[in-house]
Amino acid sequence: MKTITIEQAKDVLRNSGYYVDNLWSIDDVKMNRRDANGNEITNEMAQTILNNVFKSEATIDEIWFAIDDHSEQKGLIKIDE
Repeated sequence: MKTITIEQAKDVLRNSGYYVDNLWSIDDVKMNRRDANGNEITNEMAQTILNNVFKSEATIDEIWFAIDDHSEQKGLIKIDE
């Protein structure tokens, strides 16, 4: 299997229409969080936290609000489905 860099992976996703210029990593969670005993949290726990954050209704609602707001500022019209 061919190994690609993170930047190459981002280019593939960007070229497919995904926004990849602001990605979050487990390191963002792990850099300032510890468990109740003061130990570093696991990669799996950090991934679970990120998963919960980005699947939360509050996050999704805020993203849609921001998309609507910035689109309106550009004079774009929202279509009804």
